[in-house]
Amino acid sequence: QLGIVLFKEEAFDEAMVHLEIAHEILPDYSGYPSPPLVLAQIYERRGDRDARIAQLKVMLENHQHDYDSAILLAKNALDQGAVEEAGYYMERAISVSPYRLDVHQVGAAIAASSNDSQMAVREYEVLATLDRNDPVEARTNLAEAYMKNGQPQQAKRNILTALEIAPSYERAQAV
Repeated sequence: QLGIVLFKEEAFDEAMVHLEIAHEILPDYSGYPSPPLVLAQIYERRGDRDARIAQLKVMLENHQHDYDSAILLAKNALDQGAVEEAGYYMERAISVSPYRLDVHQVGAAIAASSNDSQMAVREYEVLATLDRNDPVEARTNLAEAYMKNGQPQQAKRNILTALEIAPSYERAQAV
């Protein structure tokens, strides 16, 4: 608890000492806020990406249902060009919460990085179903994925749906 109090007071060096001791005493503790989670936040504020990632991995190792760590690790792996690792963490996140947009956005990015048109179609189909904020963008992305996957009829159907909603959307017109 002292580590958390010190973290809130932004006394990061002192907080780290207490958080590391707490982690040594209870290495498997993953309740909120766990020492690895708070340490990851300290490292994030300090700009130490590698140490932050290491703590997120510890957190995910001890807390199987930690969606946020899985997503952050997937995005980091994708940024590093580690597509297979990104896929692993994306699948972990999907197993925890399959109906969240960001996990499928990561999946679509992984599909684009690996030129996997079937995966892109699957992810954009899910996004088109889930994304109520921007259905035109979702349908346009899905149409492009269908085109890359050699499915022109499905692409046409989705692009027409997008244009029915927003006839002046230039990207959809270009598709």
